[in-house]
Amino acid sequence: MKEKRAFKEYWNDSWNLFTLLYLFFSLAITFILAICLIYAAKKPTIDSITFASIFLFSINIVVLLFKWGFAKGIISGIKSSHAERIIRKRAKARYGKNASINEQNRIIVEEREKYEQEANKKSVMSDAKKTTNLVFYILLGVSLLTIIILVPYMVKVARG
Repeated sequence: MKEKRAFKEYWNDSWNLFTLLYLFFSLAITFILAICLIYAAKKPTIDSITFASIFLFSINIVVLLFKWGFAKGIISGIKSSHAERIIRKRAKARYGKNASINEQNRIIVEEREKYEQEANKKSVMSDAKKTTNLVFYILLGVSLLTIIILVPYMVKVARG
């Protein structure tokens, strides 16, 4: 009973407006790419569908890698430098040209505390809205299934 409930919760957490839009736009872009390759590039149907599926697969792999924490150090470095820039900008607006170094440092510390409190509130709100990777897994499965189904046709075409 507990496993069924866990799956149901996972399923319910997987669907929101963003994930549905991502699913449908990804599939639409894949079909549009396949159609463009068939008609504009004069490629055979099998080749264009295969290319579009590989394109969808590679984009979803990159998205999943970022969701799993790939390049977390790079992204956290960018976030921290952005936060520091915002803190210094707010602090600079508060103190004047005649402020001493100690006063400037005190204002910067106050602004940093305010920014951290705002960031904590945002993280609590975003944790409540967390989604799962189900949509990306579905899109990976669709593209892999398409590629696997087309393998016999590609082999037949390659043999002549």
